[in-house]
Amino acid sequence: MPLTPRQREVLGAIAQRLTSRPYPPTREEICALTGHSSTATLDHHLARLEAAGYLARDPHAPRGLRLLVPGFQVVPVVRCEVHGQDMPADHTCPSTKEDHDG
Repeated sequence: MPLTPRQREVLGAIAQRLTSRPYPPTREEICALTGHSSTATLDHHLARLEAAGYLARDPHAPRGLRLLVPGFQVVPVVRCEVHGQDMPADHTCPSTKEDHDG
């Protein structure tokens, strides 16, 4: 199952936090990192990531997240209007559709 941009963002925030601290972030910290205003919305993303096998959760622990994808790397993405999708930030997108079509 491919990840949505928001799911990638949540997974990336968790992975990034784990590189700077030996323990996972709380739901509130993930909300602050990703701009979610509701932990309920975040819980939906976490449930999808868990179902897809990207992470495991312990519902009884405030920091009960464990990444199951070894070596997950945070890759910045930008929206390419020509392609109509998110692309890696180092992708060189043509400035117009005419440049892309040649």
